[in-house]
Amino acid sequence: MKDEGYRARMKDDIQRMKKITKPNINAGENEANALILEFQNGFHIKNDARMLLFFRENQDSMKWLEEFNRSARINQYIDEYKLQVVSGYLQGTAGQ
Repeated sequence: MKDEGYRARMKDDIQRMKKITKPNINAGENEANALILEFQNGFHIKNDARMLLFFRENQDSMKWLEEFNRSARINQYIDEYKLQVVSGYLQGTAGQ
């Protein structure tokens, strides 16, 4: 009998703790989600300008690079991001 009373009190205590902590957890989670969303929006990479592919055969590499950089500026790419994606725009022998 003593054991059942203890378990019932523990169960009640756990339920009270859940009620107390749940709003705080949700509030913290909402704040964190809002902060993450704000951070993502601040560093959002746009893709408004079309990025041209480079094949090399009869293309002027300097002209292509200038166009790539112009489009990257319009899209607000940072240098690190440009380095990550540039290989995807190099086709054929240029991409090897």
